[in-house]
Amino acid sequence: MAFRKAIAFDPANPYCHINLAFALLRAGKFAEGYQELEWRLKLESWASFIASLPRLPWKGEDISGKTILLYTEQGAGDAIQSARFATQLRERGVRPVIATKAHLKTLLRTVPGVEHVVSDGDAIPFSYHAPLFSLPRLLNIEPNTIPANVPYLSPQPESAQVWRRKINNEKLKVGLVWAGNPGHLDDRNRSIDLQKFAALLAFENIQFFSLQVGLQATDLIRINSHNILDLSSELTDYATTAAVISNLDLVITVDTSVAHLAGALAKPVWTLLSYSPDWRWFLDRQDSPWYPTMKLFRQPTPGDWRSVIRSVIDEIEVFRRL
Repeated sequence: MAFRKAIAFDPANPYCHINLAFALLRAGKFAEGYQELEWRLKLESWASFIASLPRLPWKGEDISGKTILLYTEQGAGDAIQSARFATQLRERGVRPVIATKAHLKTLLRTVPGVEHVVSDGDAIPFSYHAPLFSLPRLLNIEPNTIPANVPYLSPQPESAQVWRRKINNEKLKVGLVWAGNPGHLDDRNRSIDLQKFAALLAFENIQFFSLQVGLQATDLIRINSHNILDLSSELTDYATTAAVISNLDLVITVDTSVAHLAGALAKPVWTLLSYSPDWRWFLDRQDSPWYPTMKLFRQPTPGDWRSVIRSVIDEIEVFRRL
């Protein structure tokens, strides 16, 4: 493997180890993959942050009765995916506190067993700390032992009720996301031009709701479809998006945080993947051990979104008759 050769040539290079980690994880080799992923903590930004924390890093020992600070990292999808491990710690008698960004704070408070959720400026005492993405290694998680009891997130009841009234519709209600964060290194491969969804959006018996946020939400201006409603201006945080999703029948999305959110809410979600997808979706399979209600639609060849959307159209014909 090329990454192993790179490590042999430069064994102290964190990026070589991190790339090897993702290759191993995508192949389902969790033990070695998550061990290699620990090299991310040797990057300068990580090392200085960890050194600034006043308490001990958790190394997997028994800390029942203690409070542990679990901090999110990378994107919102990563935080949503890995928040489930806080529940496992609670089951071991540990009091988990999650530190995250403000737009995830309300949502992550609904994770079972979480003591508190804090964001920038909040102070809370703790005895140990760990990044959320290190927990699969510390808890000895394998592909067949991924804790996938969904839902492990829930919408705020009042907000869900408000949205139930707002989007009440006798048609099949489907949420749609076609683009991820443009700052993501692989965004050009994982995002889809909205125009490619034209045939799907033509279904008269389906009401689509745009869950797209950011600059890409304005793509709706370029299409002529009365079948999709733009909710972007009201999706101010992930708790609000969760409330909307809880009232939909299905979510169709590219590989972005909404895929994780819908899966964590146990909502039927179809995730559209590029030919060489992110590690967490493994290879070839159409389901996900992370999210039991998720179905994966993969490009058969690089760049072939036409086949993916054709498969979605065929599948939705079946879904709407169920």
